[in-house]
Amino acid sequence: MNIRPLFALLALALAASSCSDGGMGANGLVRFSQIVDFKETDDFSAPFMVNKTMMIALQDPESDKPLTAETTFAELNLTVEAENLGNNGETFPLGFAQYGVVLDGSGDYRLVAQQDGEEIDHLAVKAQPVDRMRLSQDVVLSTDGEECNNLFDQKLDEAVLHKNQTLWVYVVPLNEDGDPMLGFLNLTASGPAHIELDAPLVGHGASANALTITPKGDLGEDVEITVREVTEGFEFSFTLETADKNADVSCD
Repeated sequence: MNIRPLFALLALALAASSCSDGGMGANGLVRFSQIVDFKETDDFSAPFMVNKTMMIALQDPESDKPLTAETTFAELNLTVEAENLGNNGETFPLGFAQYGVVLDGSGDYRLVAQQDGEEIDHLAVKAQPVDRMRLSQDVVLSTDGEECNNLFDQKLDEAVLHKNQTLWVYVVPLNEDGDPMLGFLNLTASGPAHIELDAPLVGHGASANALTITPKGDLGEDVEITVREVTEGFEFSFTLETADKNADVSCD
């Protein structure tokens, strides 16, 4: 079965949570905050994927509060300047000084925070084509019980999916050097009929490009799942170990 495209994440621009990854502007006056996080990256030293969407907020450098009208610079605008001839970038407002950003070619760019047409601060970023993708080793297992739920971090190669669990895995886009990249992938996935696959909408501070795997019937020894990026045509498969019983739940 197919999962909803992750591009739908743009609808969550107004969700409330803590400040996400990002970086300080060159003048130290504006924090360019990533509205959501990406696995295996911390800041804007990672390249943007060409022609993929990022979501960025213009935030008070001193603020560690949720992204709201009170903690972002709503009076500022975000624009993009391409450093390489023939390149271009686009921004579109999402509200509360938050913007979608798309860079259309490989090269260097500046994210520019402006007030009344005047530059206040800027941040240098780069864009590269995505070359391939893989799963992050960091996953999350959610276990459902009658009295409570457990949520814990796990390594993918150590994960065993039980009948009362949901596994969260994360797709990492890579450039030609194998380095993790920034931006939203347009993913679909397929697997056996007794497994439900979904791409959950993500809010501020959560990790993007996620896939949830939930059993909907009896489980065998293992499950093979195929993930595909619709726009780029990249594809990979992975095998997940399963257990045809419920996992224990701790309510301590």
